[in-house]
Amino acid sequence: MQFKKIVPYKIKRLIPMLGLAGATLAAPSCEKEPIPTRDEFLVFDQYNFLTVEQIQQAAAPSDVHTVYLVPRFLWNNFSANTISVFANKLQEWIDASPKARGQGDFNFALGEASKVPEDSLRIVRNGWTINAYRQDPWQH
Repeated sequence: MQFKKIVPYKIKRLIPMLGLAGATLAAPSCEKEPIPTRDEFLVFDQYNFLTVEQIQQAAAPSDVHTVYLVPRFLWNNFSANTISVFANKLQEWIDASPKARGQGDFNFALGEASKVPEDSLRIVRNGWTINAYRQDPWQH
C-alpha cells in the first residue's frame, strides 16, 4: 500500500486560480445578436393590382421578414374563369420573392371558387382564405 502525500495549496495561490477559472466560464460568446425584423403589408384590390417590382422592392431590405399581400374590398364579381386567371397573377406575385406570403380573405361569389378547385387550393396554400368571413344569408 502506497500513501500519497497531499500538499495543501496556500490561500494566495488558490484565489488567482479560482479567478482564472471563473473568467474562462464567463467569456463572451461569439454569437451575434439577432437583428430585429419587421413585416411589410402591401394592400391591393381588383382595380389596383400590385407589380412584381413593388413586391421585390418591399422585400429587398434585410430587416424585412415577410411581405404580406393583403386584398381589400369586394371580389364577388369574379367568375370561375376570372378566378383562374387571377390565381396565376397571385402565383406570379408569390414567386417574386421568397419573403412574399398571402394574408386576408377573398369574398368571391358563392360557388365560383369551387368550380376551379386547383386554382382555389393554390390561393389557399399561399396564405389567403376564400369566403372565410361570409355568413349564410338564411341565418340571422
